[in-house]
Amino acid sequence: QEGSRKGDRNSFRHKAELEMIKISHNPKGVFYGGKATELKERLNKLFKGYQAAGYTEDEVYQAMLEQGIGVVNVGQGLCYGGKSEEYDESLPCIGSLRCNPARCKEAVVTKSHAPKWREVYTLNKANLNKPEYAYNREQILAIMEEAKLVLQSLGEEVEL
Repeated sequence: QEGSRKGDRNSFRHKAELEMIKISHNPKGVFYGGKATELKERLNKLFKGYQAAGYTEDEVYQAMLEQGIGVVNVGQGLCYGGKSEEYDESLPCIGSLRCNPARCKEAVVTKSHAPKWREVYTLNKANLNKPEYAYNREQILAIMEEAKLVLQSLGEEVEL
């Protein structure tokens, strides 16, 4: 039963999923992006409703976990727009990294996304001066700047 959401509450998976939910669905959490206020309002309404019905904050998080919201790969951001972005030929191709509030007013990034953005920044910094990636230097710098912008917006230090 290891790996099951209804399994042991002391399992690593259970604890990890619960922690992810508490970070990404906390109505008091840090959210950045055009739809961040709307997302916080929805979360506040949800939590107030459940708490008015007698549920504790932890019970709400536990219910979310049991519904399978725990670990969902959302790439670098959450898209709340349902619209495709306008493609700008002058920008280097950085693909899904453009799904962030600096590029799209519909995107939302939370503190739970910070480790992924830090990984993007760190990996590209490590490749920046490698001869085998010299042809890609402009894109690597653009990716690093994108990640830096998002990390700073979340109140994260970029250089550790």
